[in-house]
Amino acid sequence: MSGILQKFSLDRFEELVPIQLRNFPEFWTARFADGKRSYPYDLQIFTVRDNERIIGTIGIHDYDIVCGNTTKKIAGICDVGIDPDHRGKGLARQMLTEVIEMVENDPGYNGLALYTEKPYVYFSSGFELYASCEPEIPTAPDFKQAIPLPATQTIRDQILKIYTDSPVFSGKCLRTPKLWQEIFEEKAYSWQITDTSYALFKGERLLEYYTSGTAYAAPDGLQENKVMTRIPEHETELCTLLKSRQLIFPAADVF
Repeated sequence: MSGILQKFSLDRFEELVPIQLRNFPEFWTARFADGKRSYPYDLQIFTVRDNERIIGTIGIHDYDIVCGNTTKKIAGICDVGIDPDHRGKGLARQMLTEVIEMVENDPGYNGLALYTEKPYVYFSSGFELYASCEPEIPTAPDFKQAIPLPATQTIRDQILKIYTDSPVFSGKCLRTPKLWQEIFEEKAYSWQITDTSYALFKGERLLEYYTSGTAYAAPDGLQENKVMTRIPEHETELCTLLKSRQLIFPAADVF
């Protein structure tokens, strides 16, 4: 590919360890300490090099989301980082520009989204701050059983069934087995369940709540990680839903 980015093979993940520890030390130090030497989701990763040293990364994490009566694939921009010694040179903007062009030229994608604690960084690249719609909050069931992680396989199967059986709504993510595994193993998460409902918490904060009859992705989940979207210029069903704020991005997809 032309430009400054090079496609990177995840088979060589160990080469990324130094740059990840420099760019995202809190996340990766804890992850490596748990023996996890991989990303928590499937993605394509691209790098920038200074001679042979990797000095920048940016990734594309595919989201399959329900959009009306169909499923759409959108590109989740992730793992944007530049080595501290090389910041201030415009490299992050160049990386983002190349990825945006790549996605827009790929007919398989229907838009871009990313989670960030610094939304202002992306305004100049056409991203808009997105606030999920707030559906009517259902009456929470009387949870009798708090399930600390790791959940048993029986509990995991029950949660997966509830998520699958819950109503389809615009923005519901079709999570991969790998992402579910990461969610189940995340030490900061806890569960409350009934036979037909579950609630996922991070500390005292509700991330999402599902029952076989109701789905609710808590807007609280957008307070710490802001959702940014880049709406395509051409009108599509996804574009219309984004503009009318009718999508919900479950906050548990944020790590």
